Amino acid sequence: MPPEQEGTMHSYDDETNKPIHTQTNEQYEKHYDSYSSDDDEEYESLLTDINSNIDADVQATLDAMEKNKLILFGVDMSRFSRVEKFIIMATGVFFFTIIYGYLQELIVVHIAGRKFGIFLASVQFLGYSFWAFVLDTLNPDKRKRIEEEGWLSFIKKSMTLSIPLGVVLGLSTLKALDLGLTYGSLQYINYPAKSLIKSSRVVFTMILGVVLTGKTYSKMEYANVLLLVAGLAIFLHADAKSDAVFHPIGVILLCSALMMDGILSNFSEVTMNKYNVGHDSFQLNLSLIASIVLAVISMLNGQFEEGVEFFLTPGSMAEIETGAFPTWSPTAKILTMFLFSSFGLFGASCAGAITKTYGAFYMSLTTTSRKASSLMVSFAFFPNTLTFQHALGITIFMAALVFKSVIKLRESQSKPKRRKSDLDLPVLGKKAEMFVNSV
Repeated sequence: MPPEQEGTMHSYDDETNKPIHTQTNEQYEKHYDSYSSDDDEEYESLLTDINSNIDADVQATLDAMEKNKLILFGVDMSRFSRVEKFIIMATGVFFFTIIYGYLQELIVVHIAGRKFGIFLASVQFLGYSFWAFVLDTLNPDKRKRIEEEGWLSFIKKSMTLSIPLGVVLGLSTLKALDLGLTYGSLQYINYPAKSLIKSSRVVFTMILGVVLTGKTYSKMEYANVLLLVAGLAIFLHADAKSDAVFHPIGVILLCSALMMDGILSNFSEVTMNKYNVGHDSFQLNLSLIASIVLAVISMLNGQFEEGVEFFLTPGSMAEIETGAFPTWSPTAKILTMFLFSSFGLFGASCAGAITKTYGAFYMSLTTTSRKASSLMVSFAFFPNTLTFQHALGITIFMAALVFKSVIKLRESQSKPKRRKSDLDLPVLGKKAEMFVNSV
């Protein structure tokens, strides 16, 4: 190492043995003297700000992970891989909803003889409320709250919403009308026709969008709607010309139910976002109030008393009216109704989980496949008329649903990612937001 010059401080590179920093003693002492306690305070303040920002970022990340954590039937799905989760959820959608569709046609059409529609809808919503509450308590976070606060406090908080009472009653009434009109339509059309019409919601969404909000759609979307309408028209024409149960009143009732469902969907999304209400708690309250609304209506028109008497009397409606030997006991009818309500909610939970985790495209494909399977089950297990024209209409309709899924996929790939708060609201969303804000 070369000798140091007097009054100079050197730092040498170990490999080259050359000075890499040089500073005179006077410069060093001058720099040291200029350092004060104010610099310490500034340094400590800077460290505090950095640590605060890091803590805030970490907490925000943890909060986002907690918010996006998927709980299905009380099980944290994060333990499974992405593929495993999809298989579990899709299997749940198929299993629960296919059985739900089978039980719905069995109860409404073949056991109850297309009667007591409002009463049956009331009982179904009561079952939904029960299972929604049970599933809500299976959430690990909710179980912790129960242990800390007790059952009474938890139930009280679960049934309390920050939403104005008028909004809750209005949405519950829409929900009640949707299911009540759907069941009422089954007096005039058969179950497969009901399934196809209820699956054509996109047609009514586009009509509302064009008429009420002036929304524009692409040529592919219009072509998709025309394909849906063509398949549905062919199927309904086949029903009208065959011995299947068919009357235009049933179509009108279902169209009205779809309008109720479209308005409900838009107002529900805006309401949950505005008041920061969880989906499970929101649906629990809506289902319970809808059940009460339908029960009151069924009491006024006499269906409630007749429905209770029917479930307590052995036999189906046809067997009771003809005096035939009863093949359905009261216990069997009540158990079937309970399973029907249970599987309906379980299927909806799995469907919602797919939408939340994988997006609308995969949910659309899963739902389309499930609808096709439900129609096959309906024709296989019940005496529904199936002609070549019926099959052609179903094929065109299902092709249109697949086409709709492809359109969604292309749109999602072509658009840049946006924040959830920036996503377009459904049809009527802006008007719904204005209404909710005015309450």
